[in-house]
Amino acid sequence: MITTIKDVAFKLFKSNKYMVLSSILCIALAVSLIVTMFGVAAQTDEATKRDLLALNGFIIVLSILVVIVVSMVIIANFEMYIYRNNHQFAVMRALGASSEQLFYIVWRQSAILNVTGGTVGFIVSWLSFHFFQPYLATLLGSDLATSSFHHLQAIVITLLCMLAIQLFMVAPAYRCSNVLPLKFMQHNERLNFSFGKGRKIAGRILVALSLLLAFIGGYINPAAGTVLAAALFLITGLYMLFPIYFTSLLTRLLPKLKHLFGTVPYLSVKHMLPQVKRNTFIMLITSTLMIITVFGTTLLHSVNLNGERYIRSQFVTDIILTSKLGWDTKLDQAELTERIDSTLGEQTAVAVSTLSHMEMMTETGSYSFDAAFVQLNRLENLDLLPADTAYSSDGVVLSEHAAERLGVSRGEQLLLGVFSEEYQQTIPVMEVTVQGIVEQMPTYGDAYLDWSIMKMTQPDAKFSKAFIQAKPDEAALYKLETLKSYYPELVISTLQEELVRNKDMFLQRWTIFIVILVAMLLSIMLAVYQTLFNNIRAKRKEIAVLRAISLKKRGVVGFIVTQVTTYLISGIIFGIILGVLLTFVLSLIDPETTLHFHYTFIYTIPVLLLVGAYIIFIPFAARLGSKKLLLELNHDNK
Repeated sequence: MITTIKDVAFKLFKSNKYMVLSSILCIALAVSLIVTMFGVAAQTDEATKRDLLALNGFIIVLSILVVIVVSMVIIANFEMYIYRNNHQFAVMRALGASSEQLFYIVWRQSAILNVTGGTVGFIVSWLSFHFFQPYLATLLGSDLATSSFHHLQAIVITLLCMLAIQLFMVAPAYRCSNVLPLKFMQHNERLNFSFGKGRKIAGRILVALSLLLAFIGGYINPAAGTVLAAALFLITGLYMLFPIYFTSLLTRLLPKLKHLFGTVPYLSVKHMLPQVKRNTFIMLITSTLMIITVFGTTLLHSVNLNGERYIRSQFVTDIILTSKLGWDTKLDQAELTERIDSTLGEQTAVAVSTLSHMEMMTETGSYSFDAAFVQLNRLENLDLLPADTAYSSDGVVLSEHAAERLGVSRGEQLLLGVFSEEYQQTIPVMEVTVQGIVEQMPTYGDAYLDWSIMKMTQPDAKFSKAFIQAKPDEAALYKLETLKSYYPELVISTLQEELVRNKDMFLQRWTIFIVILVAMLLSIMLAVYQTLFNNIRAKRKEIAVLRAISLKKRGVVGFIVTQVTTYLISGIIFGIILGVLLTFVLSLIDPETTLHFHYTFIYTIPVLLLVGAYIIFIPFAARLGSKKLLLELNHDNK
C-alpha cells in the first residue's frame, strides 16, 4: 500500500527495472575503472611507479571524461523514464503533489542508484586487487604481486565519483518537477521541438569566445589555462548549437533524401524531426565517445612517436653516460673521459657540460644565448661536427639560428661576455672565433665552447653527459659498468633501452586507455540502444499507421534502420569533428608538438557502434513488421 512519496519512488522504480540495472552497471563500471586506475598508479614497484606517476594527469582527464559520459548515459535513462511515466507524474500533480515532491522522487531514485552503483564499483575494485592481480600484472606488464588495496584512497575516489554523478542528476530531477497536467493533456511532441533564441545566442557567444581565447592563449600571450578555457567553451558552445543546426540541416536535406533514397528514408527522417531535441542525448553521448577516442588516441600516439623522435635526437651516439646527481655532481670531465678511453681502448667519448647563460657582444648590441662546453676536437673526431676546419680552444660553434641572430659568419671574431652579479651588468671576458656554423647542434644549446675556457667564463658549469661512440654490445656495456666502482653516480643508457622504455610506457598508457574505452563503448552501446528501443516502442502505433497505408515489412526495417543510422552517424561525425578541433586547440599549449592521428582506431569505434546496432535492430524491426497490424494499431504508446 502506497502511503508516502517514498513508496511512490520505489513503486516507479520497480516498474522500470531495466533502467535501474543499466544505470547501476554504468556507475559501478565507472567507479571500478577509476579506482583501479589510481590504484595501479600507486601500487607498483619503484621503477614502474615512476613511469605510471607520469600518467596521473592523463588518468585524471580520462576519469573526468568517464564520469561525464556515464552521467550522460544515466541522464538519458532518466529522460526516457520520465517520458514513459509522464502521465503518472502529471496525475500526481493533478492530485496535489508539489514540484518539490516530484523533484524528491527522482532525486531519491538517482541517489539510490548512485550509492548502489558506487558500492558495487568499490567491491569490484577490491576483488580485482585481491583476486585478479596476476591478470592485471600481465595486462600492464607490471609487478603487482605484493601490492595492497588502499581503502582510504579508494573510498575517497568512490565518494568523489558519486558526488559528481549526483550533481548531474539535478537536470532530470528538475525536469520531472516541471511536469504539469495541462502539458501532459496537450501531449504534443512539438512542445520539445522548438529551441529558444537564448540557447542559440549563448552557443554562438561561447564559440566566438573560445576562438578569441585560443588566439590569445596560443599566439598573443601563451598560457595553458587560457587554452584550456577555450577548449571548454568550444565544446560547450558547439554542444548547445548542435541540435539547432542539426534540425535545420535535416529539414533542408529532406527533398534530396527522397530523390536519392526513396520514400521510406524520407518518411523516416521526417518522422525524426519532432524528436530531435528529446533525443539529443543519443547523439551527444555518441559524440562524447568519439571525442575521447580522437583526443585520447591522438594524444597517446603523438606522445609515443614524438617521444621516440626526441630520444633519437638526443642519442647522437648509441651510448650515453649521465650522473644521478645532476647539478650536484663533482665529476671531473677530463678524468672521466680519460678513464672511458682507457676502459674501451680507444678515443670514443666526449663530455658535454650543463647549459650556461652567456652573452655575445657585437657592434650592434649584446645577445643572450645558451652554451655548452665540449671538447671541440673530439666532437670532430666522432663525426659530430664538420671536419672542414681546425677547431681550437678559443673557437665557438654556433647554430644557424644563433648565427643569424648575431649576423656573423665563419672566421669572424666575437666578444664573449658574462653577467656580473657584482657590477650588475654584462662584462667582456675574451674573444672567440666562429669556427663552425651547423644547421642543428648535435645535442642542445645555441653554441659550443671548449672545456679549456670553462673556468674563466662559467666556473659553475657541471658535467652533464658523455657521448660514447661504441657499439652497445654486452662486452662494451660490461666494461662501462666497471666505471661505477669509481663513479657510483654514473647512469649508463643506450638508445635501444630508451626506445624500449618509451614503448613500454606507451603500452601502459595505451592499455589503460583501451580498457576504459572498451568499457565506455559497452556502456554507451547499452544506453544508446536501449534509448532507441524505447523511442521505437513509443512510436509503434505511428509505425502501424504507416504499415496500414503502404509500408511493408521490408519498409519497416528500412524505416527503423534509417533512424538508427541517422542518429549514430550524426553523433559520430559531430564527435570526430569536435575531437579534431579540441585536439588542435589543446595543441596550442605546445605548438612545437607534431600531431599524429591514429586513423585505424578512430575508424574502428564507429564501425563497432554501427555493426552492433544493425545486429540488434534489423531483427527487431523485422519482428515488429511481422506483428499483427490490428494489435499494433491498438497499442498504447505509453
